[in-house]
Amino acid sequence: YNMARFVTECYKESYNFAFLAGIPGTLGGAVAGNSGTKFSSICEFVDRIECLKIKSNHVVKEEHKLRKNDFGYRFLNIENLLAITKIYLKKERAEKELVFNEILERIKYKKASQPLNKFTAGCFFKNPLNSNKTAAELIDSLDLKGFQYGGAAVSKKHANFIENFKDASSM
Repeated sequence: YNMARFVTECYKESYNFAFLAGIPGTLGGAVAGNSGTKFSSICEFVDRIECLKIKSNHVVKEEHKLRKNDFGYRFLNIENLLAITKIYLKKERAEKELVFNEILERIKYKKASQPLNKFTAGCFFKNPLNSNKTAAELIDSLDLKGFQYGGAAVSKKHANFIENFKDASSM
């Protein structure tokens, strides 16, 4: 399910998932990678999932209640997980106008600080866990903003974004 559509539909029902506004991708992908910001991540609001797993060389459908040790910074760790098929969220309703304003602020911030009008995969590198600097700050400290290789370049706007400006591929 498209992330922008998810944030919008939640807003319409007075649920605040504004912290996900402007994050590319899908809801399932966001849960699989525990997407979010430095303040919140999606798995904090997931009660349980329905999923496909491999058990004894067979694919089985199961329901899994998420526990704190199932996820962390940019990961979801559920043994033998193949695919997430349904997500059950827990969230309190919020005042609709506040949710709307927060979504606008998140988009405004992202437009000012990230290359949203370029072809990217979003923030590319995880932040180092034992560092007081973010991945973007470390890359920037090496003066790599604008560095190009093949058809890819380190964004001049945000060093943790790799821009595809000329048909770059992983090959």
